[in-house]
Amino acid sequence: MTYLDANGDQIVVIVAGGHAALETTPGDYVIAYRLPKNLQEP
Repeated sequence: MTYLDANGDQIVVIVAGGHAALETTPGDYVIAYRLPKNLQEP
């Protein structure tokens, strides 16, 4: 998922987890990254 925060910064959020039926370790993870602003205008 991606969105813009109140300051206009773009945030990318990744949600991942495992499940016993998939033979992976159960878990819930939410990871968020703030992307750098473009410093060069075209």
